[in-house]
Amino acid sequence: MKSRLFIIVLLFSLFLVACQSESKENKPTNVTFKGDTDIWSAELHMVNNQEKEFVLKYKEEAIGVENIEFKLNAPNWAWGMGDIKLNTEGIYVTQDINADKISTSESDIIEVEVIWNDKVETFALKNE
Repeated sequence: MKSRLFIIVLLFSLFLVACQSESKENKPTNVTFKGDTDIWSAELHMVNNQEKEFVLKYKEEAIGVENIEFKLNAPNWAWGMGDIKLNTEGIYVTQDINADKISTSESDIIEVEVIWNDKVETFALKNE
């Protein structure tokens, strides 16, 4: 009788541990990297290193801001776009960063380079 009870308790414990491990693996990981300068601000939102959204904002009035391109450089990947247009509020948003899964850790520092009107600004995005 004691051995049956021991086996039941052992199996139940293993079941609880397995369920707990599975729920941690399936929990979405949301990470937002932010950074700015006096002129630009940017945010990179990531969910499970798959769903991504990049937001670039010109902090001043965006009249005459043209020929914009940006580059993101992380420890394990790089990505950028050229010939982008800001909306009327001076913001550019894209969710089409990379179809492939990219690996980014919460402690990564992502470098952003923005080029516009023959000017260059470089700054870092950090997880907050």
